[in-house]
Amino acid sequence: ILFLAFASLAYAESVYVLEQKAKSGDLDAARELGEFYLEEGERQKAFQWFKRCYELGDKRCARGLGVIYEMFDRDYPNAIKWYEIAYKMKDDEAAYSLATLYEDRHKDYPKALKWYEIAYKEGDKDAAYALGLLYDDILKDYENAKKWYEIAHKGGYKDAAYALGILYGNILKDYPKAIEWYTIAYNQGDYKGIQATSVLYYSRYKDKITAGAYNLGLIGKYSKEDVINNLKSDWNFTTDELKQAYKLHQTLDLPSRYRYKGGVD
Repeated sequence: ILFLAFASLAYAESVYVLEQKAKSGDLDAARELGEFYLEEGERQKAFQWFKRCYELGDKRCARGLGVIYEMFDRDYPNAIKWYEIAYKMKDDEAAYSLATLYEDRHKDYPKALKWYEIAYKEGDKDAAYALGLLYDDILKDYENAKKWYEIAHKGGYKDAAYALGILYGNILKDYPKAIEWYTIAYNQGDYKGIQATSVLYYSRYKDKITAGAYNLGLIGKYSKEDVINNLKSDWNFTTDELKQAYKLHQTLDLPSRYRYKGGVD
């Protein structure tokens, strides 16, 4: 309790020091206070310090004001106003903030596409994946979804490979391409890729043994007991089928994290 009391005192003193600096015109201190009070959920104090920070010339604080109007007040016209001010001040996250507001709040997808593309052109790699999701999930424009997922993948966005696998497997019914992208996903460390490969072999190819062989690669992510029990209960694996799947598993070209050598007894 004594430690917590000292910690609270030091914390209060640090906030006091920041406030004194901010009142004296310290831009960084004003921004830190805005971010602190925003995280604490204190709307008025966050607004006060972001406004002060903006008046001192910090572009990030214009976006902070936009966040307050969007998240606290649900005042979307003012949120757009401040995000646009931040964008004009060359804030590199403002375009993405505008895109998500138009997508999530206004459901204005043409404007969301416009701002995501601007964000991408200005170096925001997340925007490419967001474009893929918007074309895929909302607009059902699968050619553009593929295009942007692939751009996101080339830009190092790991979730894009799995998203392409799902698109090819569930929507376009191109199972070899789906497996190709699932393979890329699990080679990047995304266990969902190997799980989806297993499900695809079972549900689309009706290849129970190969499905089981890939499914055994989930041991490590999950316990041996859980994986084997799920194969028995969900896919009705017999003891002999489990042994066949285990034997095939040993021949698969899998990264070491997915290789299992502990038997199925």
